[in-house]
Amino acid sequence: MGSGDQTRVSAIFTKRTPPTVAVGDFVDFLGSSCVIRLDAGSPAPEPAESLVVEFGDPGLPMVLAHLEREQDGNLHLAIDQFRRRDPREFPRVHAGLHVRYRIAPPNLEASALEAWLAEGVEPQDGVAWRRPEPFMDLSATGLGFDDLRLCDEGDELLLAFSLPGSGAPWRTLVRVMRTTPVEGEIGVPDPQVVHRVAVSFVRLPPEARQALVEKTIELLHLPGERTDPVEEEGSA
Repeated sequence: MGSGDQTRVSAIFTKRTPPTVAVGDFVDFLGSSCVIRLDAGSPAPEPAESLVVEFGDPGLPMVLAHLEREQDGNLHLAIDQFRRRDPREFPRVHAGLHVRYRIAPPNLEASALEAWLAEGVEPQDGVAWRRPEPFMDLSATGLGFDDLRLCDEGDELLLAFSLPGSGAPWRTLVRVMRTTPVEGEIGVPDPQVVHRVAVSFVRLPPEARQALVEKTIELLHLPGERTDPVEEEGSA
């Protein structure tokens, strides 16, 4: 289970119809460039093509960039803009996303994981499934939702979700990136301490990722064309 602590990324080609997503690993920030390595078989950007890079670590900003060069299998992307995940800019939204999840059993065998992902065969260990409220952050790389703190950073979860019109739910494996208390936040009705749980997808069907890409673009109005860097307000 899992793929180590490497930060995963999704590269979204917003100008293509429909928008196309490629997945891979984050390598480094080098000056004004972001370096990533896409998985084998993933679509690659054309020279100077615009794309949006989302990180599995929600602490990293969203990057708007274009291809500068390819070197030793790595893509060097010239950064056009950072889109920081400030909650004032990326509020939680009611995306119609229905989620249920539970902590994966310890030492879950590969065959049992595949049975869950492919056929929905649930572990018979008595662990209850949780259904968080539908207000959440979402992207092609992960989700953020509010619930009681029943998991810790590094835990892996079995998670199923669906979007309106998507039919049967998609089954996934996710890793908890962080849990942050939101006690006292307006709109949190549970009297116990509620946490914002940020998870990154470890296993996700391609069609589910594509649906999340299109929903993200719809909700966040991601650009379809390359834009020039924007100065921070008051920086002039």
